[in-house]
Amino acid sequence: MRLALIAAAVFVTAFQAQAEDVKFAPTDAKKPYLMDALRDRTVRAPIVSLITREELPHWAKGIIKNRNYTAQPVLTTISPLPGTDVYNACEAHNCSEARISILVTPQRKHAYALLKEGKTLRFVGGPKPQQQAILSAAMAK
Repeated sequence: MRLALIAAAVFVTAFQAQAEDVKFAPTDAKKPYLMDALRDRTVRAPIVSLITREELPHWAKGIIKNRNYTAQPVLTTISPLPGTDVYNACEAHNCSEARISILVTPQRKHAYALLKEGKTLRFVGGPKPQQQAILSAAMAK
C-alpha cells in the first residue's frame, strides 16, 4: 500500500512538471472562440466525434449545438506539439465548477478533452501524456 502511494506521488509530480513545460502563443482576443471554430468543418468534425461518442454532461454535449456555454479565445501551443489548438469552455453561470478544455490535433483528425466536474478532473478520448500535459496547462488558464 505504501509503495503504491509513493508511486502515485512520483507520477503526479512528473505529470505536473510536464504541464509546466507547456508553452502557448500569446493570447489574442481576435483569435477564434469555440463557437467560431465550429464553423470550420475540419475543426468541427473531430470535436463532434469526441462529444457524441463520449459520456459528457448535458451542458458539454450542447457545445456542438452552440447552447449554454461560454468560451475563451483558442490557445495554440508553441511547445510541446507546436500548432495544437485548445479551446476552453465552461457551463454558463457555472464556470468554477463545470469546465472543459478541448484539444484538436494539428492535423485536425482527432480531439481530446479534460473535463472538470466540481473537484473531479477526467481526461476524455484517451489523450497521450503530452496531450494530457497540454490539456492540464490549458485548464489552468
